[in-house]
Amino acid sequence: IYTALCLEEKIVLLSTRASLLTYVAEALLTLLFPFSWQHVYIPLLPDQLLGFVQSPTPYLIGINVPPGSGMPNALQLELENQPLLIIDLD
Repeated sequence: IYTALCLEEKIVLLSTRASLLTYVAEALLTLLFPFSWQHVYIPLLPDQLLGFVQSPTPYLIGINVPPGSGMPNALQLELENQPLLIIDLD
């Protein structure tokens, strides 16, 4: 995960608990010290804005997934087009 952050790759955090997404996202950015993340950072992405995962820029995004629903469709589309690191926190 640290290598992906340093290489400025697309990173998605998935969890059924919204509070966990925020804690982990902030912890990951803290690990970068003395550097800082200069790209898109959304610790908790609303469901209506899932299309943002198709953005061409590097990002760190947290997505709250309802229990038992699996991966959102927008992420499945992104997997086919470009490399993306998906981290399931559960």
